[in-house]
Parts: sequence; structure tokens; C-alpha cells
Amino acid sequence: MKIIKLTGKRFAKLCSRNLTKNRRIVSSVEKIINDVRQNGDDAILKYTRKFDRVKLTAKELKVSEHETNGAYQDISPNFVTSLRVIIDNISKFYKKQFKKSWKIRDADGVLLGEKCQPLDTVGVYVPSGTV
Repeated sequence: MKIIKLTGKRFAKLCSRNLTKNRRIVSSVEKIINDVRQNGDDAILKYTRKFDRVKLTAKELKVSEHETNGAYQDISPNFVTSLRVIIDNISKFYKKQFKKSWKIRDADGVLLGEKCQPLDTVGVYVPSGTV
């Protein structure tokens, strides 16, 4: 095994490589995130057209109950049962990993802590509108 010690200029060079490129990427991503925060689904639709070259409507961003129910017709009951077992196992596993909220008071009496709370819903981006 070859051990390389990075000190001084070599370390600085390693740390700064691609920094300019990364700054451009971060800046672009920040603009997109801010646009989505301000304009919501309209921004999502705009970026889907721009990057994925797929034109969707706001209605198409969410899978309808009809589509979900229809999907059950295309799979076997055994597969649905297997999925439910998998979901249950994964949920149990991650509940064990879930951090618990906590609070303490420091020496000056200031309340410190962390509140851990799961999200009720999340958004999922699937490139190219292929799902």
C-alpha cells in the first residue's frame, strides 16, 4: 500500500481542484431550488421541459388515485402481499435508526435540543418523465 502524505501546497491544490466548476454548479442548483420554492409546480414543470424535454401538466405531477388503483390490476395478489411485507420490514428497520428528539439546559440555563420529526409527504423527481 502506498501512503501519500498531503501537506502544504499539495493539500491546498487537491482541495481547490474543480472549485470553480463546483461553484458554478452550486450556483445553478441554488437558483433552481429558489425558483421551485417561490414558484412551486410551475417551476417543476419548467425544469422538466428544460432538462428532460418532456412537457407535463400540473395534473400529471401527481399519480391519481385512479392510476394507483389501476396499477393493482396489473400485478398479482402475492406480489402485493410481498410488497406489504417488505414495506413493514423496512419501516421497522428504519424506526430503530430514527433519532429521538432531546432537550437539555446548559450551565447558563439556555434550553438546547433537537427535534426529530418524520415528513408526512415527500416529492420525488423522476428524470425524463419515463415512469
